[in-house]
Amino acid sequence: MKVIFVTIGAALTLLFLGCSTTNRQGFSSGDIMEALNNFEADCARFPTTAEGLSALVANPGVVGWKGPYWEGSFPDRWGGTWRYENTGGLMLRSTRISVTRTQSN
Repeated sequence: MKVIFVTIGAALTLLFLGCSTTNRQGFSSGDIMEALNNFEADCARFPTTAEGLSALVANPGVVGWKGPYWEGSFPDRWGGTWRYENTGGLMLRSTRISVTRTQSN
């Protein structure tokens, strides 16, 4: 009976960890949104799709830029990277799994 509970407990732990949006090896969409909000506070707009997340690392020529707002790359916890789009609303999407976070401008 104890073996069944340990097995179920281990499975639930793995399920819970798999549903998390961040871990020590990747960044959550919330972390990146915080950096995007800091960019917007300084520059009075969010990066364009063409500027992408790299606008958080290096100034793309935007007046008011006071970054860097981020260091390094944008790995997610699933071994992919975060992809950014700004088409009237912000979208962060994992390149590895179906996780999307949107925010209206």
